Amino acid sequence: MPSIPTFHKAYVVQGTKGVFKTIPVPKIGAGEILIKVEAVAINPTDWKHIGFDIGEEAVVGCDVAGTVVDVADDVRDFKAGDQVFGLVSGANRFSPDNGAFAEYARLIANRTLKASVKFTHSGSDLPVGPVINWEGAASLPVGLYTALMAFNYYGKISIEDHPEFHDEYFLVWGGSSSLGQAVIQIARKVGFKVIATASKHNFETLDKLFVEKCFDYHDDDVLDQIKKYTGGKLAYAYDTITAPPTTINVYSVLPKDRESTLFISLPFDASTVKEPNPKVSIKFPLAYLAIDKKKDIEGIQHSPDGLFESTIQAIKTVNDNWAKNPQYLQHMPVKILKGGIDAIPEGLELVKAGKNSGVKIVVPIVE
Repeated sequence: MPSIPTFHKAYVVQGTKGVFKTIPVPKIGAGEILIKVEAVAINPTDWKHIGFDIGEEAVVGCDVAGTVVDVADDVRDFKAGDQVFGLVSGANRFSPDNGAFAEYARLIANRTLKASVKFTHSGSDLPVGPVINWEGAASLPVGLYTALMAFNYYGKISIEDHPEFHDEYFLVWGGSSSLGQAVIQIARKVGFKVIATASKHNFETLDKLFVEKCFDYHDDDVLDQIKKYTGGKLAYAYDTITAPPTTINVYSVLPKDRESTLFISLPFDASTVKEPNPKVSIKFPLAYLAIDKKKDIEGIQHSPDGLFESTIQAIKTVNDNWAKNPQYLQHMPVKILKGGIDAIPEGLELVKAGKNSGVKIVVPIVE
């Protein structure tokens, strides 16, 4: 095994600020691997954990890619030197020593993706494309894991082609977001005709992901456009933005004469809308719960029975397909920040200010 230091640099929550500290490298337990971090991505949840003082003294960050440097004795599918990416439950007060924004991070082996090609550092911003470098890999986990949970666990839809969905529509509201682009890919893989909302300047990106039809959410009549286009065949929708107006909009376009499912990213009480639709089933996938038994966000959230097993199955399906076809996964456009780990605060500020429309902010820790 490579030499592993006792301490490393990490970005942690301190009050309502983030600070760099030198702390012990996290220890691995059964079923876990330790990675030397190569690149991380910034998500809105990261600055919110800091700003709302969630996870005091816990390491921040969720999206991570890196090289395996240690494996637990019971881990058989990974070894030192493997290139991987996965999800870390950053800023979690129940596991404060572990987060993506650090020089080393701990991952759960059976919920980690292994590179199908040899990763290198990009060195420059990236358009939509196959996952062939550290920066593209780091941009994926939060969105991908959430999408897999939505389909495989909450939707009971295995990650394979389903002919019965070929004439059904799946709406992604906020298609250019990182979650939106992950949902688009999985929805297409299981057989849906995918439509999405976005700003017009992001339509080209979504065209590259083979979205059948894009709608500009700025249009006053966008809801009528969607209803007319889908003709009552809108079976599923995902509000990846989940601000109250967006959820109400998505909820309102779902048919009233058939069963449908709405996935959301924050809790939503359908009884508060003017015209409740009893045909709509609302699901709230929370990526952290694919790897954590509990998470302190919007109150203490507990991982439901069977979610771990479902996630393991879905990750294996993705890993197997990606190994056969390096084009299987596509990352979204990536904006790369220079400066190594010290660029993380800059990335957080960019995302907090909303300067990440249609792109994922990624920080190479090792340049």
